[in-house]
Amino acid sequence: MIDYLKSKLKIGVDASADANPFAASRTAIENFDRPDAVLIQCAGWGIATPPLALASLSSFARHHGFKILPLDLNIQHYTNRSAKYSKMWDIDHSQSFWNNSSFVGEFASDNQEIINAQVSAIIKTQTKLVCFSVYASCMELSFVYARQLKAQNPEIKIVFGGPQASLNMGGAYILRQSSVDAIAQGEGELIFIDLLFKVKFNDSLKDVKGIIYKFEGKEVNNGPVESIRNLSLLPFADFTDFDFNLYRDSSTLPLMSSRGCPNQCIYCSEVVFWKTYRGYGAIRIVDEIEHHQKMYPQINRVEFQDSLVNGQIKRLEKFADEIIERKLKFTWVGQAVIRKEMTYELFKKLKDSGCECLAFGLETSTVGLMMGIGKLLSKGTEIDQLVEDGHRAGVSCAYNFMFGMPGETEEDAAKSLEFLRKHKDHVGTVNPSAAFCGFTPGTPGFDTPEKFDVVPSPVQGQYWQTKDGSNTLLVRLRRFEDFCSLADDLKVPTTYPHRQLLDRDRIIGCYHYFFNNFEVARPHFERWLEANPNDAEIKHYLTKVKSKALVTAEL
Repeated sequence: MIDYLKSKLKIGVDASADANPFAASRTAIENFDRPDAVLIQCAGWGIATPPLALASLSSFARHHGFKILPLDLNIQHYTNRSAKYSKMWDIDHSQSFWNNSSFVGEFASDNQEIINAQVSAIIKTQTKLVCFSVYASCMELSFVYARQLKAQNPEIKIVFGGPQASLNMGGAYILRQSSVDAIAQGEGELIFIDLLFKVKFNDSLKDVKGIIYKFEGKEVNNGPVESIRNLSLLPFADFTDFDFNLYRDSSTLPLMSSRGCPNQCIYCSEVVFWKTYRGYGAIRIVDEIEHHQKMYPQINRVEFQDSLVNGQIKRLEKFADEIIERKLKFTWVGQAVIRKEMTYELFKKLKDSGCECLAFGLETSTVGLMMGIGKLLSKGTEIDQLVEDGHRAGVSCAYNFMFGMPGETEEDAAKSLEFLRKHKDHVGTVNPSAAFCGFTPGTPGFDTPEKFDVVPSPVQGQYWQTKDGSNTLLVRLRRFEDFCSLADDLKVPTTYPHRQLLDRDRIIGCYHYFFNNFEVARPHFERWLEANPNDAEIKHYLTKVKSKALVTAEL
């Protein structure tokens, strides 16, 4: 089956504006009988636009003759949210909420009536296959749905895919769940089609490349699936299942211009997921936008959701030229990397094509440190010039910042604060990372920490430190809060409008707990539980802290 699909992609499919065969509206879930698969996006996830992953996978599968039912359960929960959960889709609250199993469990209990109705409707479709698109923020609630689906129909196949299902992220943990039959590794299109064929005809999953599945009590890894070389041959995303009016940005179309990234940042897990950097053709991208504008006349804005729109400068320029030449009317936003080719002239052309905002993965204003952490495209860039050129051209640029990356000194941290002071009138917004800088398996910082003078943490991610002890989680927290406080003082727009980390007592308490500083951890846990009494994990830790303190006192 994979060979057949690879040959199809080499030959190509007609991706012109009139070629998409999926223009008809889909029927409601209760009338959708026996789909070959149900695709699910759980909370918490974005509420600005329909889920692009579901729209893309649905289109590809339908292009090959399958009947697919995509469900955005996230937007259903958001639409029906109570006042108690009104802020939990805000970026500053979402990370500490949706990643916490206790909080998600309470949310599921409070919304059990809605969940029961959704699960019942899925079961009634008589589908054999349910696939969840999972990121860290929606993993816990996906488990809730998977358990209930399995309880009502043990024969249903449940597969988790997406970034969090990768083995270097949460894949091993996901596969240990009794309700999960398999996890997909990497790019989803070819995996999904092969799964659809196998499940439809009740075949074994043993030949499906790109999955790890359970068989007779063992986990079987079928090996990697090949990446799609020419993305321009993929059919346009299919949004006919989604009501744009339910979303916050109802006139915005989500798209991707590329997959992967040419940089090699030591903390980034994307290279594990996407493997190589590939871009859609410039004309192909504009064709798709024009197609969707014909189908949905209200669309006047495009949001590119890939990691960077400027991985290939010539393609970016051609994209802008094509929009201008066709006289298309829409604005667009996307993410970008710092590179010297981003001149005033290019910014101006992008502005003329409708570019409203570019979010740059700056992370630090020190170019030398950028090179040290793998931002290879940033070599030779004059940061101040880039910021001023973007502002002068009328593009509202956002700048991401991380804190305490390996090699970052106090002088480097001070330069980031100076960047804020100097460019407070030049930036559209700043995005300080509340995760500071963490490493997951598969990233250079995790796999080869000795290269960066890093001592791995006792738990995955945040708690690493440098060998000399000059860079710890507490140092990174201080630098983060210094940055947030200054942004607040200067009235610089920010995605984290708080002077302190919202879950600082939880984070600090866990840090001291994992380094056996139990008496220091205790007051932080107690303060956290005063405000969040249902956090079962911290209750457990505090119980252990108290018992260890008692043992110490007795000794």
